Amino acid sequence: SVIPNNLTITKGRTSSITSVTAHYSDGTKDNILNKCVFKSNNTNVATVSTNGAITALSVGNTTINVSYTEEGITESFNVAVTVKSSSSSGST
Repeated sequence: SVIPNNLTITKGRTSSITSVTAHYSDGTKDNILNKCVFKSNNTNVATVSTNGAITALSVGNTTINVSYTEEGITESFNVAVTVKSSSSSGST
């Protein structure tokens, strides 16, 4: 599981994926954030670094794909990202 699984970020700001947890068949779990590969499906809207830091570049939506491979098995999760204007008024 990935925390958070969706984000709203103001244009020009950065936010991070804080945890990726693997759940194993023996009932154990482990934070595997440092073993993951991150990819933005729309790098015009937001980019993501190798450690899960997401930078909001322009207003819009994208998906960050988070994947990891262990013992020949690849798992993949998506994080929905919405980038809002830095000049938005009102409360969120």
